[in-house]
Amino acid sequence: LDPETFQYAVKDFEFVFMDFYASWCSHCRDLAPTWETLAKVMDSAALSIVNDSVEQEERHKWTIEDYEHAKMVEKPVLIAKVDCVDHQQFCNLNQIRAYPTLRLFIDGKHNDDYRGHRTVVEMADWLHLKEVQHNTDLEASETATSVAAEAARHRMSLYGQEKEWVDDVQKRQAEHGRSQRSGSNWRDDEHPGCQIAGTLMLDRVPGNFHIMAPSNHHD
Repeated sequence: LDPETFQYAVKDFEFVFMDFYASWCSHCRDLAPTWETLAKVMDSAALSIVNDSVEQEERHKWTIEDYEHAKMVEKPVLIAKVDCVDHQQFCNLNQIRAYPTLRLFIDGKHNDDYRGHRTVVEMADWLHLKEVQHNTDLEASETATSVAAEAARHRMSLYGQEKEWVDDVQKRQAEHGRSQRSGSNWRDDEHPGCQIAGTLMLDRVPGNFHIMAPSNHHD
């Protein structure tokens, strides 16, 4: 990939596993055959999940164990690479400090770097673990959002005694308005004073909350 095709890749694929390498690096050259095998077996395993069966192509270089571990990853993973000699600025922007750097992007964002053994089985297992963690985080986020929304709906609603109290206040206000218009005398028992009920939901931010209750009968 290059900087432009990388942007297309992270838009089209939720998971992108990238090899940032340098052509002069001996460790990168040693990894290259394994990386190519990983790309092919992951692609074949993803097709088998979609199509339920895949015709055998040419003689594959991966083992049955490689294939079975790759199939554990349910979502398609794009296995890609970029030459940091040709695209030095792009690699600098991604803060690549060593070669090879094997980096996983999820939803276009840097998730983690792989630091385990560079075998097809172990890299496939790591991708599966990252997929499980990502799905768990999504479910937790959705649950938290649902709980917060339900709590907000509950708090914004009026139940039982609270609703009766509000109805009573509104009734007293209406009666007070009629008495004022008819010139009746003031009665203390009709004016319980300032009473506020409700819920204020805010993010955790510093600040102050002020309530003003102006009245035509007070300074």
